Amino acid sequence: MFWTDSGLDKIERARLDGSERRVLFDTELVNPRAIAVDPVRGNLYWTDWNREAPKIETSTVNGANRRVLVNKDIGLPNGLTFDPFSKLLCWADAGNVAEDGLLQ
Repeated sequence: MFWTDSGLDKIERARLDGSERRVLFDTELVNPRAIAVDPVRGNLYWTDWNREAPKIETSTVNGANRRVLVNKDIGLPNGLTFDPFSKLLCWADAGNVAEDGLLQ
């Protein structure tokens, strides 16, 4: 399982029994919120509800190849999901209720 910790500004992972717990990221995060996994391709996606510089990032499920996917024309990215059939990453933006995001 994967989770974000907005109190400690971390993204972590562990097995369902709690073993093999590992911090994937604890830098360059201000307020990590939503998280989504593409288990078929081995990708992880998350939002950072940083009011100064909001963004959506991605990496492999092991934490490699971290990169920013979206950091322009985004408010407060909150909800996030990945559709494996269409290969679309979708998010809700609490900072701009008129627009929700879609990235193919």
